[in-house]
Amino acid sequence: MRLNKPFLVIISIVIFVLATVAQTAEAQHARDGIYLSVCRIFAPYPNVAIVRKTSAEAAAQFPDAFFDYVYVDGDHSYEGVMTDLEK
Repeated sequence: MRLNKPFLVIISIVIFVLATVAQTAEAQHARDGIYLSVCRIFAPYPNVAIVRKTSAEAAAQFPDAFFDYVYVDGDHSYEGVMTDLEK
């Protein structure tokens, strides 16, 4: 992904069914709806990219020191937090 700053990158974990959430078609459908709503909201802005991956997967797409600021609201399990911190 080639981006020029200023740029907003939204990395969405909403699409994944986490172990703590019931794994049902209805739950996934709700997540898909949230994702589509976010896409519609930001569609008019060419400087916004929405990445539909976990934070660890998405981190591999960007060079070190690419971001000036990162807010992570990801997997709240111990393992998930450690993965976010290490990537």
